[in-house]
Amino acid sequence: MILIRACEFLDLGIIKAQPNIFDNGPVDDINNAQRNFRLDGRGKDTEFSSQPARLTTSKISLAGMTCAACSTTISNAVSKLSGVERIAVSVPLSRATVVHHPSQTSLQDILSTIEDLGYGATAGERSAQQNLKVLEQREEIERLRSAFTNAAVVASAVSGLETVLWLHLPLVAVRMIRLVGAGLATWTQVSDAGVIHHAAWRRGLRGKLTMDSLVSLSLLLGMVLSVFNVLLFGLEEGKVYWSSLSLLTTVILGGRLLDTVLRKQSTLTFAGLYRLQEKSMFVKLVRSAAREVEGEQVVDAAALVPRDEIKIGSGVIIPCDCYVLRGETWVDQATMTGESRAVLKKPGDSLLAGTTNLSYEIVAVVSKPQEDSALESLIASISTATENSSPSKEVDTLISRFAAGILTLTVVCFLATLNARWSHVSPSLALNFACERAMAILASACPCALGLATPTAVIAGLDAAQQRGVIVKRGFETLQALSRLTHVVLDKTGTLTTGQLSVPDVQGRLDEMQRMLLCIAERDDAANHPVAGAVFRWAFAGLSEEKRRLVHEAKVCKTLNQAGNGVTCSTQLQPADEWQTVYAGNETFLQQNHILMPECTAKASAEPDSTLVHIAINNEYIGSLRLRDTIRPSAPAVISTLKHTHNLSLSMLTGDVSTEANRVAQHLQIPVLSSHALPTEKQTFVRALRARSSHNRVAMLGDGLNDAPALSAADVGIALNSTSARAGVAEATNAQTADVIFTSPELSRLPELLEIAEKTTRQAGWNLWWAVGYNLIAVGLAMGVAEPVVVVDAARAGTMMALSSVSVLGWSLWLRRDLSGISSKGAKRG
Repeated sequence: MILIRACEFLDLGIIKAQPNIFDNGPVDDINNAQRNFRLDGRGKDTEFSSQPARLTTSKISLAGMTCAACSTTISNAVSKLSGVERIAVSVPLSRATVVHHPSQTSLQDILSTIEDLGYGATAGERSAQQNLKVLEQREEIERLRSAFTNAAVVASAVSGLETVLWLHLPLVAVRMIRLVGAGLATWTQVSDAGVIHHAAWRRGLRGKLTMDSLVSLSLLLGMVLSVFNVLLFGLEEGKVYWSSLSLLTTVILGGRLLDTVLRKQSTLTFAGLYRLQEKSMFVKLVRSAAREVEGEQVVDAAALVPRDEIKIGSGVIIPCDCYVLRGETWVDQATMTGESRAVLKKPGDSLLAGTTNLSYEIVAVVSKPQEDSALESLIASISTATENSSPSKEVDTLISRFAAGILTLTVVCFLATLNARWSHVSPSLALNFACERAMAILASACPCALGLATPTAVIAGLDAAQQRGVIVKRGFETLQALSRLTHVVLDKTGTLTTGQLSVPDVQGRLDEMQRMLLCIAERDDAANHPVAGAVFRWAFAGLSEEKRRLVHEAKVCKTLNQAGNGVTCSTQLQPADEWQTVYAGNETFLQQNHILMPECTAKASAEPDSTLVHIAINNEYIGSLRLRDTIRPSAPAVISTLKHTHNLSLSMLTGDVSTEANRVAQHLQIPVLSSHALPTEKQTFVRALRARSSHNRVAMLGDGLNDAPALSAADVGIALNSTSARAGVAEATNAQTADVIFTSPELSRLPELLEIAEKTTRQAGWNLWWAVGYNLIAVGLAMGVAEPVVVVDAARAGTMMALSSVSVLGWSLWLRRDLSGISSKGAKRG
């Protein structure tokens, strides 16, 4: 009980929070990008077929799961249904995601299959409040605490009564005490252990054996044996197990209570994200894009649409991705990006859902609905990662057959013990010996420890990564791949350089109307591409508030983003205005669009240490912006750490000009794999690196749309700053192709992530070996291999069983503490 209260005392909130139809162009680009890339089973190098199979993805809310062994039982049963392509079960969220052919297997068929196993199943996903309730497990903890307390009181009372029997009491008193003890022990089985028996036999009658089945059989065997002895020898002489049964029930319930508390501790950070989601449900709407709004209105944040204007007060959680229209303020982005310092936000700057406005009231423009926000993306990614935490099919098979194997072993040992004792003692005594042995074996085995070994370690790793603003998709598989890397390929602009480009030089005079058109052309890529972001911020800062509002109200169509070269779009500022076409890109891009350029621009474009963006409106050249970038201050230390601490080979792969690529490469002392590389060329180079050796494990680190093909081709694709406000094609594509997403472009997170991956996979392996070894030793002792030195009865065996899963959870909580000590210091050791 002291240990349980200690764990509850540690229940400290990780995240503290306070309550609080514009165009078809980008959609078409997203569809085009997604036609080129999609995820297969491994998420690599698979193109969309022209006629994809009709598949349905169904979310199912589950009830009655206690551990990963239950997850395996559900997965195995559903995957055998015709038409089911894949099923992934999340133990922390009690949720299943099933990909299936609806023509072969309907959702109702899947629900019926799960219910036939003895679990609850409801179509659809839970709300944020319901998911938070599942993660916090308040009702389950309260129920287990009550049952554990009652069982402990009964066990103490029964033990006390049996102690009194040592005194020389009248026969009537002895019988009365025995009857009271039997009544209390029976009451404990009905009330406190009733849930275990009900779950065991509900599933057992359907031919499914679980840990509950083993525990229930052990308890019922003790009850039946006690009644048998009383009927055979009488109340005063018959050997009974009321005290042992009560103590075993107490130990099992106590172990489950501690197990539940520890599992709650392991998901505190995840639960904190749902608290943010819950506390940002309402917002002040100032101006609606869909209808006229007179005065401020408090509305449900889920009803917001792009172009809505909202007011965000001090201390309020930002409800959806947006950008500042009016005002300045400091924003705490730690929950989303891992940045410890507040960031000053000005007009034109993006705001992420889930971050907190610290200082002043601002007005912002909604860029994406809440369901597509950065916070929702983060929660969805971590949720998906918890569904893929199983280490291997071999472990799944072991878990699914564990209960049947233990039951078979119990029968064999029962018969062997009965046979060995039969010729030396009376038949009734031999039967007691055999039953005691069976009770001990049934009570000692715990498949939950095997099922928890990898998922608990993975959740610790995911939490540690998320606290640093890193989303790891595909859970254990991605962490394992990260721990085995041999080569890292890095993009230059926005990755090795700051990506915060400034505009020190402008050729030509751009009036306010031209700046506004330039903002419209760059608005969808501004959050994802450093060049687009710099151009957008420069142009937006020179607009009046009225013109800024027109930027997000303007109608846009025929948007074309040519990755690595430029962007063009057609826009209509107001319904009565003529359509205008804007071009922004490099010299090659404008020439491809048949735009005449002054001769002096060719020489200017060739100058090193800068990027030139040429601008044309309605096929007329109007000027250019010179952008300058700097190498990230942390880049040299990170490169040194990757080389010397992690022993990785490094290469730079960029679409920038060779002079700038060589300048950065020489400063950082890494080779240039290729410069001026197009997206498809980047993909080819990464594939070639992987093909050099069967031992090569290649990661690609990039931040733009032009890096998406290379991300899909790598063993591990790592996208920087992909979860941002006003994200467009780059986010949609990189979210499909990347295995890891950095929500902030902080390069020092990479060595931290590699260390997290190495420690997590090592701990997962240790947990698994520990669980297997522990179960073998526990079952062996229960079988009597160490007698008479070590004698294990049912109560002691139950204690060992409870400590099995508790010890695995303890190791994983220790891992959480160890991972919390990882910091960017790791990037400075080199």
